[in-house]
Amino acid sequence: MADISVFSPSIDEKKWVSQGSRALDSPQLAIEIDFTPSIFQLPKAITEAKPESYTPQHIGLGAYHHLRPELHVADMQKLAKVKTFLSSRNFSDDFLGKTRGLEPAVRACYDKYLDLECSTLDYIVAIDSLFLLDFLGSYDDKTETENLEPGLREFAKDVAMLENQVPAFAVAEMGKELDLFSPEKGTPETMLYSQLFYYFCKAHSPLKLTELRKDRRTESKHLLAHMYYLIVNNHGRIEVEQESMLGSKANITEIGTEVLSALTDLGLGGPIVKSLQFTFKSLQVWENSKLAAELSKDQEQKANTNKIQIPSVSELSEKYKVEFKQVFFGGIRHIEFENEDEGKPTIYLPEITLKHDSEVVLRNLVAYEAAIATPESSLELGEYVDLMCGLVHTDKDVSLLREKGIVKSDLNDEQAAEIFNGFSRSAGHLKESKSGKVVRQVKEMVEKWENKKAWKRLWRFLEKNVKNAVEFLRKPSAIAMKFALYIFMVLLLVLQIMQAYCQFYGCSKGESETKALSLMMSG
Repeated sequence: MADISVFSPSIDEKKWVSQGSRALDSPQLAIEIDFTPSIFQLPKAITEAKPESYTPQHIGLGAYHHLRPELHVADMQKLAKVKTFLSSRNFSDDFLGKTRGLEPAVRACYDKYLDLECSTLDYIVAIDSLFLLDFLGSYDDKTETENLEPGLREFAKDVAMLENQVPAFAVAEMGKELDLFSPEKGTPETMLYSQLFYYFCKAHSPLKLTELRKDRRTESKHLLAHMYYLIVNNHGRIEVEQESMLGSKANITEIGTEVLSALTDLGLGGPIVKSLQFTFKSLQVWENSKLAAELSKDQEQKANTNKIQIPSVSELSEKYKVEFKQVFFGGIRHIEFENEDEGKPTIYLPEITLKHDSEVVLRNLVAYEAAIATPESSLELGEYVDLMCGLVHTDKDVSLLREKGIVKSDLNDEQAAEIFNGFSRSAGHLKESKSGKVVRQVKEMVEKWENKKAWKRLWRFLEKNVKNAVEFLRKPSAIAMKFALYIFMVLLLVLQIMQAYCQFYGCSKGESETKALSLMMSG
């Protein structure tokens, strides 16, 4: 992709000051604008392995990709759809003017400085919001990806990319101006999330979502974020929805912001309260930027590492007698590993549906999770993908999971396996998730099994050698060697115990003796 000013800005000082002055003129600056970015430009180390999964190939949306020259033809198609969409509603008002008051809040959604004129950003937000309203309007509760027109299928991949998002509040505002949402059914935001966003997510999410009647989210930053929370918050039963800890953290800056916001809502705010509120918001931005830089660095270091080292589905099933069962009610938070003394060890996994766009969706969901993570977070989705990458190596593994109802796919087994083989490890240095716990438990089970097997080999070896020795000592010609052989057997037993001890607990001494003994045994 050719560099453009949005990605490699040469800062225009006058433009910078003009944008800052415009933001200062906005009375909602400290109160209504969320300074936590939600649309991210991903590190090159992540995107270079498979750039087509992160960079839109057909339709550019938002400030990072709207102005891509190579998407000019698609941009003309987008404008044609917007024109048809507006004309079908007899809307002739100045629709570009509807987004002018949103520009400071829109800029706050991006993690990089946007070297764009205010009027340019207004235009981008207005056009792309209208396009999304038209595009998402083609979905309903029964929509399946197979039913979409070929062109819409390709657009759907791009619409699900993290760098290609449009702020949800801007889309809702344009929908409200066009009277697309019925007031009796709820606010424009509620209708946007419960209908347009939800039906798209339902059609394209690889994992099951929270059911619409159970979803208690009142807002989402954008379409991809909405899909992410519908996946991780799938509890599988009606209960009080707790906000995912991935997007927020209970620290002093957050508490301070909430208290000051409450004072403002009660009409007790003033210049001092607003100034303090702005200060706390700025601290949050600083903390988030530090964490984002840390995660970005960690991801760059891990982007080329191999996947987690656990046995595959077929190996666990055949060698370790592990069973795989489907989680029928719930999602990735209900992944479990049962390893009771009685009965077979069992891994419970949620159903995953793999289609032509599933890899793109999964990759961008994992990238979003890592980008918004805090020190208190568990990378739930990323560690789930890590687990699946560790379990699925070949088409045989997919076939076994398909038999258990865990994998559903229009792809063949080999194509489905390639999806997981293409992922790199997530940055798993945060709080352990359910998937991470299962990985650890499986490793512990395998280690115990191998140690137990090693003790059995040792016992068989000693049993065989003692038997041979007894047979030998029964011969008259061997009587003179009895006592020497007894001593040798005792010494051999001691060395075997030492070897087993070192293998189990680890030791730096006795390596030469262990090697010599191993050579003796193999001989």
